[in-house]
Amino acid sequence: KKASERPLRIAIDLRWMFPGIAGGIETLARSFISELKELDFFNRYTLLAPSEVKYDFDLRKNPNFKIVVADGPGYHGKKVVGGAARQFHRMFNFNDWRSPEVEILCKAKTLNPDFVLSLSGYIYPDMQLLKNVVVVPDLQHEYYPEFFPPDVLAERKRIYGESIFAAEGLIAISEYTRQTVIEKFKIDPSRIKTIHLAADPIFHMKNRIAGNRKRVIGKYRLPEQGYLFLPANTWPHKNHKGAIETLHILRQDYDRDLVLVCTGSHKEAQGDLDRLIRRHRLEGAVRFLGYCPVDDLVGLYEGAAALIYPSFFEGFGIPLLEAMWTDCPVVCSNLTSLPEIAGDAALLVDPHSPEAFAEAVNRLLS
Repeated sequence: KKASERPLRIAIDLRWMFPGIAGGIETLARSFISELKELDFFNRYTLLAPSEVKYDFDLRKNPNFKIVVADGPGYHGKKVVGGAARQFHRMFNFNDWRSPEVEILCKAKTLNPDFVLSLSGYIYPDMQLLKNVVVVPDLQHEYYPEFFPPDVLAERKRIYGESIFAAEGLIAISEYTRQTVIEKFKIDPSRIKTIHLAADPIFHMKNRIAGNRKRVIGKYRLPEQGYLFLPANTWPHKNHKGAIETLHILRQDYDRDLVLVCTGSHKEAQGDLDRLIRRHRLEGAVRFLGYCPVDDLVGLYEGAAALIYPSFFEGFGIPLLEAMWTDCPVVCSNLTSLPEIAGDAALLVDPHSPEAFAEAVNRLLS
């Protein structure tokens, strides 16, 4: 406050944030907004968000925050009226001054921010005229292009590249991610800073609720003696296949009667995983719980025997921190950002080797 002539006006672009779709970036965004509104009552924030999450943030004590809904009846009504007006002008050969380019200028003037913060790794086209700070979560598509359909790969390459070059400032969520951006885009290292993430405060010991573990185990009918836990959407790079193979080896070679519990939305790898489960006759031993509320996630970590995280690629790996806060032991991949985040507080294993993962899990449980 003392260092500022006036409050900053900051737009935070959350239009991508439909629940259960974006995985860890959604967790990052929700935790960030939650903490920000507790810390800052001075600067002015405008959250651009889907109507589906309009009431997810309690802003009653934060007059310096407001939400602008980026869809819903009002938004679509304006689009219909605007489209009808353009059609009318075309019919009578009038030039319509409210072209798409003019609409973008009008929107920028209405928001009038000092800068736009984009947490998703890219800048929406209608924000390109403004100053932007972009958080880069990862560049997975640059290293594992085979995990993306050709059209998605081409689009990611285009929008991430354009956004990285256009941004006033860049934030990497790990030093690993920072180095990959510098390597792939040859940018000046001074343009990008590393800011590590933190687990949501709900996972912190002081905020945990007595009896939550028992409630969650009862709700989802999970084994009291613990289970292997993997919180991730079923994208190929999360390597659920490796976790299922690990479970098969543990049950077959180590006589471990374990269950694998997974949370998150069904994505591209789900069909292959279902076939693998049937092949190993693990239908009752692998549970997909879908998208779970954060209160339940805390209890799921508390009830787990271990977090198993065999991901091939991570820009950060926030489940490691969530597990550490809830006293859940960690066995994770030794690739990309995960050694940086885990340090010496996990067993790190080659994710291409289910045998090595099974040996590490057995060692941990012993």
